[in-house]
Amino acid sequence: MMTDAHTHIASRRGDDSRLLCLSAVRLRALSDDPSQALQLMTIELGVAKMPGCLLGAGLHPFDVGEAPEEEWLEALLALPELRFVGEIGLHRFGDTSWNLQTQWLDFQLEVADRLRTPVVLHCVHAMADLLACRRKYPSIPAWMIHGFRGKPQQTRQWTAQGFYLSFGSRFNSESLKACPPDRLLLETDAETPGQGPEISAVYQQAAAVLSVSLPQLERQVADNVRAFTGLA
Repeated sequence: MMTDAHTHIASRRGDDSRLLCLSAVRLRALSDDPSQALQLMTIELGVAKMPGCLLGAGLHPFDVGEAPEEEWLEALLALPELRFVGEIGLHRFGDTSWNLQTQWLDFQLEVADRLRTPVVLHCVHAMADLLACRRKYPSIPAWMIHGFRGKPQQTRQWTAQGFYLSFGSRFNSESLKACPPDRLLLETDAETPGQGPEISAVYQQAAAVLSVSLPQLERQVADNVRAFTGLA
């Protein structure tokens, strides 16, 4: 079973009904009702027809200027249909207010900590900040850095603190090799159908770098996704 550990659309599954997707919804102004917002998200992603797709949601750091009411967001993130919170995180040196980013990240991590829900993180030049969050919210069961492109030293720093690292098609080969097998995930981070490489191409690229067979890599990543989401 190939597993796309981070995508924004369920239709990336193609013809392989055994492909598991973790679909992350970027929250914008969807609805005044959290349950109605969930219906809109599942319709948009086609999740209802694709049981191999696990749904999560979160306020992306680029979207904090369009933040909903705290009560609305907390109610949405608490819906039992959501298996993780994300993607959320921090993006330093961008156009979005750093204060707003940290405020909304802290709020969502507090909710995830209370609900004991895994989190998927966007991290750009904010490693120290997110490692501090890891210590602040110890009840969050699993943490993933998606789209990881860091150096081997950073790989070892993240994984020493228990983080999962999800690699897309553009990665540092030495960092991939440095990642412990039980912390390794693979992704497309696709926003629209047909965007970027298929997940099968990411697996082939990673298998070649790691000198492992595709079936072996598929089993390892599938096991890691189950552990991350609590399905194990």
